[in-house]
Amino acid sequence: TYGQFLRIGISKKTSPIYFNQEEFLINAKGVVDLIHKAGGLAFLAHLYEYQIDDHIKFLQNLVDKNIGLDGIEASYSSFSKEQQEIIEEFTKKNNLYRSGGSDYHGKDGRTERIGYGAEGKRIPKSYIEEWYNLIN
Repeated sequence: TYGQFLRIGISKKTSPIYFNQEEFLINAKGVVDLIHKAGGLAFLAHLYEYQIDDHIKFLQNLVDKNIGLDGIEASYSSFSKEQQEIIEEFTKKNNLYRSGGSDYHGKDGRTERIGYGAEGKRIPKSYIEEWYNLIN
């Protein structure tokens, strides 16, 4: 698929067709700043889909760099319940909002449903209630 080509083919450093895109991309703080300037909240999406060795270390690094991240997608269709719980704990410890089930691309043969995340469970209403009023 295109996603596999992008993530495994050209974005993975050990791939024979790896392409370093860093000079063409805006950094994380720049993205967060643009989202805030537009009146939005910046959430990191589908953490466990990233090809990195230590996901929590990656998150902690973002928090330590103080890029202004507002929250993390804590529940995603490919996450396990354990992964969801790890992110929930991290967000509570670091005073970040949670979201989930929002990475919906339409049916097109996919099984994901908007509002559903880890292990096909509904996203907890508390995720949205925490930050919804801030943007409305």
